[in-house]
Amino acid sequence: MRIAPRPRPTTAVFTPPRARRTALAARAVLLALALSACREPSPEKRAADAVQSIRSWTATVRLAAESWLQAKTPSAYTRLTLRKGEQRLGDAVKTLESGTLPSQVEAELGVLRAPAASARRLAEAAERGDRGAVRGELTALTTAEARIRALDARLAAAEAKP
Repeated sequence: MRIAPRPRPTTAVFTPPRARRTALAARAVLLALALSACREPSPEKRAADAVQSIRSWTATVRLAAESWLQAKTPSAYTRLTLRKGEQRLGDAVKTLESGTLPSQVEAELGVLRAPAASARRLAEAAERGDRGAVRGELTALTTAEARIRALDARLAAAEAKP
């Protein structure tokens, strides 16, 4: 019994020149898009992202502490959340400090550093079971959070302008 040889793929050999040019152009466009996605974001975008992260983690820390005060969350969970918040807030501030900053962010750098320290003090107070210290720290954190929210809104407005 004789087996017939497999037919060879002929599409690459007989692809019309125009189709090949279109395929090459499509590949070039995809490569350009991939390379542009890998480029470093602008300092303004990087700062805006870091401020948004600080705002989000500040709200998380505040909510964890408020829930603990109302006995809605266990102490172990609260301490873990507050410690994680401290770490993430510190990371976001380091990201900000590692590059050039827009002037409005640089002016608020002290406010942006405050939530990490607050998260540490809140975690320590929760470990001690000191509800009074948590309440006092929450007042300071809420003030900082309002300023961070305002900064975030200003950055978003500046980014939206052409």
